[in-house]
Amino acid sequence: MEVSNHMLFRQQWDYVTVLGNNGVGRMKVCWDNKRCKVEVVATGNQWIHTKVELMGESVPFLLTFVYGSNDREERLQLWNALLAIGQCRAPWCILGDFNVVRSPNEKLGGKRIWKESENVLNRTMHSLGMDDLRGVGCQFTWSNRRSPPILAKLDRAVVNRDWIETFRLSEVNYLPPTTSDHSACLVRLGVNKRKAAPFKFFDLWRFHPKFKDALTAGWSKEYRGLRMFRLCCKLKDLKVELKKLNREHLCDISGRVEQARTALQALQLQSLAGQPNLVEEQLALDNFLKIARMEESFYKQKARATWLRLGDRNTAYFHGEVNRKANRDAITSIQLNNGDRVADQGRIQQEFIEHFKGLPGDGYHCSGN
Repeated sequence: MEVSNHMLFRQQWDYVTVLGNNGVGRMKVCWDNKRCKVEVVATGNQWIHTKVELMGESVPFLLTFVYGSNDREERLQLWNALLAIGQCRAPWCILGDFNVVRSPNEKLGGKRIWKESENVLNRTMHSLGMDDLRGVGCQFTWSNRRSPPILAKLDRAVVNRDWIETFRLSEVNYLPPTTSDHSACLVRLGVNKRKAAPFKFFDLWRFHPKFKDALTAGWSKEYRGLRMFRLCCKLKDLKVELKKLNREHLCDISGRVEQARTALQALQLQSLAGQPNLVEEQLALDNFLKIARMEESFYKQKARATWLRLGDRNTAYFHGEVNRKANRDAITSIQLNNGDRVADQGRIQQEFIEHFKGLPGDGYHCSGN
C-alpha cells in the first residue's frame, strides 16, 4: 500500500490503491489534500480504513471504504477485518459496495431464497454497534441492466453511535447510476444547529422530592376570566416551575449520575482500605440508584422504547435510540419537482411554505348548507 499524489479531475489529489488477488487494482480512494487530511490506517483487498480531518474542523472521524467480494467465503475476510477494527470510540462510517443485502426486501427479481448465511452482515453490524445511516434517493443501488431486471441494495453507509451524536443531521444520498450499474453514495455530514425545543413533561420529575412543591407553586395562583383562560394561565405558570425544577436539580442527568457514582466508589474504596463508613456508603448507594433510575427513565421516554422495561440499566441503548431517532426524523434535504435536491435549511423552509400556500389553489371554494 502506498499513498500517491497525482493530477486527478484537473486537481492535484492524493490517492491510495489496493490490489485484488489477481494483482490488478481493485479499489482507489482519492482526496483533495487542500480540504482534508487523510491518514490511511490499514488496508486489505476489500477495504481501506482511514482517519479523516477536515480543514477548519476540530472533530476527526473514521471512514472505511469497502468493496465486498462476490464470493461468500472471501467476504468473511471483510467481516473479520471490520470486527478486528472493533468498536471505535470515535465517529465511524463504513460505506461502499458490500455485495450483499441485509434483508429479502432489499432485492427485487432473481432468486428470492433468503439463507441464514447471508445474515452475517447484520450480525457484524450488531457486534460493531452500527446501523444504516438515514438515506434518500434510490431505493435499490444496483441493477443487472437486463430483462428481466434484478435490483438490489448492495451499496450503503453504516455508522456507529458516535457518528450520530457528532453529525445528527448527516444523511447519505444514493444517486442515479448514470453509466455505472451501481449508485454512488454521497454522504453529507450536516451541521448541528441547536433550536428551542417545545416543552415536554419528563416522567423522571415525579421521582424528585421537590416535585410536589413545584406543582403547588405552579397551580396556586388564582386568575379571573373564562375557565379555559384560567386553565391556560395555570398551565403556563406550572411550566415555569417545572422548568425551574429541571434546571436547578435535574439538568445534565448523566453528569449527575457520574458524580454520584464517583462519590459512591470513593466511599467503597475507603471501606475496602479498612476505614468503613457503612451509613454514608449506604446513603451514597441509594442516591446513585435513584439518580440512575431517573436517567434511564429520561432516555427511555426520549427514545420512545416503551416495550423495554426499566431496571436493567438500558441507558446506553436508550441514548443510542434517541440519537438514531433524531437522525431518522430530521429533514436534512428535499427533492424539488424539477429533480434538484436542496440541503440548505433556509431554502427547505421556504419551499415548504410555498408548497402549502399553493395547495388550495386560486379557484378553490368551499360551501355548505
